[in-house]
Amino acid sequence: MAACSAMAYSYLRYPTRHQILISASGRLSAIANQRLRTLIEIALPDGYDLAKDSRSKLAFSGNWRGAGLQYAASRSGQLMGLTGNRILCDDLVSSTAEVESPEVMAQAMRTMTTDLFTRLTNDSYGKGSGLCFIAQRISNTDLVAEMIARERKNEELGLKTTQWRVLASPFLNPTDQEKARIREAYPDSWQVVWPEFGEVGQPVCSRFTLEFGDTLRANMSERDCASMYELNTETSDYCPWQRRYLAEIEEEEIRITQTVIAVDLNMAGGDKRSDKSALAVGGVQDGNVVVLGLHFLQGSLEEQMAQIND
Repeated sequence: MAACSAMAYSYLRYPTRHQILISASGRLSAIANQRLRTLIEIALPDGYDLAKDSRSKLAFSGNWRGAGLQYAASRSGQLMGLTGNRILCDDLVSSTAEVESPEVMAQAMRTMTTDLFTRLTNDSYGKGSGLCFIAQRISNTDLVAEMIARERKNEELGLKTTQWRVLASPFLNPTDQEKARIREAYPDSWQVVWPEFGEVGQPVCSRFTLEFGDTLRANMSERDCASMYELNTETSDYCPWQRRYLAEIEEEEIRITQTVIAVDLNMAGGDKRSDKSALAVGGVQDGNVVVLGLHFLQGSLEEQMAQIND
């Protein structure tokens, strides 16, 4: 409802703006569009109304000259031919099951990046264009995590970054240490802003109580509660790998007590015999694993065995 309210305010104040609202599914898009339509209809001043031909479940516009089109779509919806001065995405991935689906994630990321950025256009008020994502954290492999990983890679390579402005809010008012942890989870190029926090440990939103939070915690797994309500995806085990596990050490600091070799052999015959096999070499040091080498093996199986020995 907050997304609809924001878009209704934007349209009523700037009535020639074209706006697009993206939801996770067609059903949610239709519901969002109806809510947005109702809010605007109620707030319109006398003499103004919505166009009589606006009977679509997914689109409508005002009856005044130059009225902007308001369009709702699902994450896989057709956007060809449409443009938006303001685009709002409301939880394109809404469950852990969808996060674990490569097809859903690929589709959602394509929508959030390629599709939407090519639809953005400046408005007629000289205020440019705007793209907003509403995304509750679900795990360390959700859409926000994907965007963070892409941005950090761009930072490392010295490529252009997108200066996102992030409003980050956990369920309870955080301590300074928790705020620092949340800030460190985002790329350096992103600006993190906070809501107005009150007493530490109390709910950020006055609509909720501590008892409600305790009920959530009692009925959810620790990882779900940490991800969704503490903005702490480090405890999530949907993906066993954590970025902080990997750190570079100097060669002179390596003191290996044991070695481990893992090989993924390509044993196919015929024309595929030249395909590469993978070899990883690790060592044990102070209870940690040190990656000593990552190699490709080529040639016949006999030749690859000799390479492993080397």
